[in-house]
Amino acid sequence: MIDLHNTKYDISFLEKNIYNLNLLDLIKTQKLTINFVLKFVLNKNYQLTKEEENITIMDILKYKSHLKEKYLLEKYKKLKKNKTDSFFTFD
Repeated sequence: MIDLHNTKYDISFLEKNIYNLNLLDLIKTQKLTINFVLKFVLNKNYQLTKEEENITIMDILKYKSHLKEKYLLEKYKKLKKNKTDSFFTFD
């Protein structure tokens, strides 16, 4: 069983198990990258519950203080402008 509250997992593991994880628990418990947040957490294709659909950028910033607001917003706006779910365009 995956225990997000007591174990820190690497990004690769989280990506492979994304459909078995609650996105809100992820942002509360794991160290995430901006690309991971954009690709999975803020991507409607991976938001499977109402709780996950309601996650906002402000929620991300509240729990992920290591992410820089300006950089996250720039990448998010670029994603929306390009109307793509691919985070690879940001690298």
